[in-house]
Amino acid sequence: MFELSEPREGGRVFVSGAITAENVERVVEAVQGTDTTELDFSGVSSIQLAAVRALMNARHDQNAFCVVNATPAIALLLHETGFASTISVLREFEEYDMTGTVEFGGGHNAVSYWSADGDCMIKLYKETAPESEPQCEMRYSSKVLNMGIPTPIASKLIKVGGRKGVIFEKVKGKKSLSRLIADDPQNIGAYVNRLVDMAKLLHSTPCDTAVFPSQIERLLSINASLECFDAAEKAKIDAAINKIEPQTVCCHGDLHIGNVIVTPAGESLLIDLPDFCYGNPLMDLGALYFACHYLDEALADELYHVSLDTMARVWDLFAAGYFGADTSEKLAAVDEQIKPYAALQALPWLVHGVDEHLMGVMHANLLDL
Repeated sequence: MFELSEPREGGRVFVSGAITAENVERVVEAVQGTDTTELDFSGVSSIQLAAVRALMNARHDQNAFCVVNATPAIALLLHETGFASTISVLREFEEYDMTGTVEFGGGHNAVSYWSADGDCMIKLYKETAPESEPQCEMRYSSKVLNMGIPTPIASKLIKVGGRKGVIFEKVKGKKSLSRLIADDPQNIGAYVNRLVDMAKLLHSTPCDTAVFPSQIERLLSINASLECFDAAEKAKIDAAINKIEPQTVCCHGDLHIGNVIVTPAGESLLIDLPDFCYGNPLMDLGALYFACHYLDEALADELYHVSLDTMARVWDLFAAGYFGADTSEKLAAVDEQIKPYAALQALPWLVHGVDEHLMGVMHANLLDL
């Protein structure tokens, strides 16, 4: 029996039963005129080819949606028909045996392991994390690579008991730009040029707006969720966000020297993609300016393994390479242009707790854009 749920939190719509030429219009209606919708196909038993075509036509009409939790048979059909070349399709989570894996790191919501054969990296989220987080990471990694931006390959979604995660390729012998700069400071210029090249590639690449969120909508949502600002302050921040010129090129969302790694073969890869979005490159550059100027000494050393003076040098070299700011006057002009965008980059940090220093940064630099 065909059934279609109302949109749940996060814009997910659950579909079950057989999708046919007769009922597919109900699915199309569910994705029309909305932000990115996730169609959960975990309950879909079959889908007629005429229904596949109808969904492809809906995507061509600029409706933003993707498919999650497809069974192996449904996922294979969608890939073989070409559906998955324009619409993101994620298979359901597969059971994974963790025997022989080795834990090597972790964050606030996930733990990382090396696979038993040493060929893969496993990122396993905590049980409290919603399944949409690993699904988003898998989708983003695959789509970023598909758009021509080099990043480690994500291969499959897995589950281990109540925990879910993603398997990535293990990039053996890699080093982040931050570690390279710390270990080889005399060649800082060459390493920063790699960041410049990556940023220019990002900001010249049209982004898939059906997969990735809007930079502006993301910032507005974060501001709405914060409790550290009063209504007047929130209105001022909203006004600043809404003055950002909308664009649809790729933005990393957290661009800095820790999020580009270099392989032994000399290839630069972009990592850490949860905040990837489409929008204005100046916001991306604001994230880098923020990292280079607004952290304290201890945090700069913890995150990037270098001093604040070195981080300031990173920015100056980056501005010279990206903007052509090769004089003190040009650099000062670039700094003034970027500071308001950098101030807005305090918003994601404030989600994790009130920080008077960061609030001061926002108040001092949140100028008219």
